[in-house]
Amino acid sequence: MNMKYSRGAAGNDFFFFIFFIIVLGIVWGLTGGPDRSISREGPFLNPPFPLGDGTAYNVPGVSIPSVNTSEQAGSQREDSGGISGIISRIRGGVSNSSEKQSPYAGMVSLSVGRAKDSDENKEYVTLKTSKSVEGRITISDWRIESTVSLIGTTLGGAAYLPYSGQVNQETPLALGPNTTVYVVSGRSPIGASFRVNSCTGYFAQFQEFNPDLKKECPSAEIELETSINADFVPNESCLNFVEDIDRCELTLTSVPVEVGGACQDFIFNELTYNGCVQSHKSDPDFYKNEWRVYLDRDQELWKSSNERIRLLDENGLVVDAITY
Repeated sequence: MNMKYSRGAAGNDFFFFIFFIIVLGIVWGLTGGPDRSISREGPFLNPPFPLGDGTAYNVPGVSIPSVNTSEQAGSQREDSGGISGIISRIRGGVSNSSEKQSPYAGMVSLSVGRAKDSDENKEYVTLKTSKSVEGRITISDWRIESTVSLIGTTLGGAAYLPYSGQVNQETPLALGPNTTVYVVSGRSPIGASFRVNSCTGYFAQFQEFNPDLKKECPSAEIELETSINADFVPNESCLNFVEDIDRCELTLTSVPVEVGGACQDFIFNELTYNGCVQSHKSDPDFYKNEWRVYLDRDQELWKSSNERIRLLDENGLVVDAITY
């Protein structure tokens, strides 16, 4: 005999089953759900009374790790941030609290300069010492680096008094108060890092510096006045020619014969970088509170955005950091 069940009866049984599952879920949630300690105590249950108490028990070698729900929620929020979360942490300087501060913090500051430039010879950051610095701070062994790319380098030494047309010896870089250092990523146009002085403007006539070197050389007329002596009294032609020579520039045009031999010697020997140094290196204002340091990179060092650069002392402690 064939037994037939109506489609309506089967549907009622199905909906009753679903309703039963939902009720169980509600009861489970009201009694603690996943936060109940039993859900983390072990993978097996003791049998109910009278054979057991119905609690969970552990099997040796088998465990379920506990989960800190607050940490899990925080992790989910962090993951949901994706790249934007990483960028915000970079901009905000996350992990600053774990970085140990240098005793020089506050004495030397770091600023962006032109770190965003893509040309390594134009890309630079700026260091500046406080006016309150006492004595000198030696920074040759200090390091500057990106916390994003993890690329960096030590600052190295510099020529205290550079000369033109020769190899300049670099010595430890020691800074006094209120001093500015331009740290350029590229190579030095004169082959060395150096301290700026009253005559370094001559370097800018044939080479490019970033930022520009100031033309602070004594004018040609002043140099001529201080050179007049019993053996050299310039004539009218010499005076007129020297007046047209620009400050901190070598004479590239032909010098007329009528200026006289002594005037020609003055122009070609005194109105040069080395001649300027020889005449003025003992002046009280000869040396400037400015240095140019070159890192000898063949490509840009800093990112154009989403970058964090920090300055570390010789012990790896953070002197200052910038974010952009």
